[in-house]
Amino acid sequence: MNMDMVKYFAPENTLSEIYSNNQYRFAFLSPDNRMCHQWVFCRDFLHDAVSNFINKTSFGIYGFKYESSNPPISLNKTRILVGHDRVAEGDMRVYLGDALKVIHLFEKAMRFTSRGEIVECGLVVDEYHKLQTVFVFEGSRFWMKSPYMISLLTLLLRVGSEIGGKSFKNINSILDFYGSYGYKSRTGGYMSKLGDNRGKLEYILKNRKTLLANPNWFLVGGGHIRSFHDKSGILGTLEKDVTSL
Repeated sequence: MNMDMVKYFAPENTLSEIYSNNQYRFAFLSPDNRMCHQWVFCRDFLHDAVSNFINKTSFGIYGFKYESSNPPISLNKTRILVGHDRVAEGDMRVYLGDALKVIHLFEKAMRFTSRGEIVECGLVVDEYHKLQTVFVFEGSRFWMKSPYMISLLTLLLRVGSEIGGKSFKNINSILDFYGSYGYKSRTGGYMSKLGDNRGKLEYILKNRKTLLANPNWFLVGGGHIRSFHDKSGILGTLEKDVTSL
């Protein structure tokens, strides 16, 4: 991927987001290298954006809204910008490299034919009108097929800053690590919950082709955007009977 510049999305609204000590921020990147919306810390805003894009709706929640006038979201290939307010570029390279190794374990378990990559791309004008390096995760379109897949991917992108360069043989080994790691961070707590629901997680990963063939994942039932926002991510999905999804 050759990108000289990613076009910054402005203006930014004030969003109601829960504080995390792992403040990675995300934004979808359009096929022509424009941010599709403002930076978000809350990963659930991402599946809200895809829902509005696919269904041509304009639901908004907690200050966030993806409008039809926004740059288009890439559905044929996953393209997510990853940034951080307080992590140096060099550290980001290391952390995202570690995260990518974990993501590859999940992609292998789901039998993806290609592996995602982290690309250091150009410079972007941020909210302070300074130039900065940003990073893009580019990968399989299957990461975009459901809210829980987007949620899982962005959760995994955050783990790299916490595993200290460790290598893992399989998904169980990373879940074991977080089981002993405890709840030192919000990300750690979320990963521990994945471990508490290994059977359901394994079912989702093993049956991803069948599950992701459902075209209705991004429908907001009855217009209940809050329920869609709060319950459609990976943790909300694991609370359900996954065999009946």
